Amino acid sequence: MSAAIDATRLSFILNELRLPTIKHVWPAFAERSDKEGWTTARFLAAIAAYSGRS
Repeated sequence: MSAAIDATRLSFILNELRLPTIKHVWPAFAERSDKEGWTTARFLAAIAAYSGRS
């Protein structure tokens, strides 16, 4: 991932927000977005769309 993040804290936050799907899939989406040069908005839209399908 391009920016250093605290994965443990993010996992906790997503859990508190009741976003279990995003909690489990964000690492794969982050890796893909880094490889493909997605903007932040594109990343957020992709992960939200995926979460909405689950």
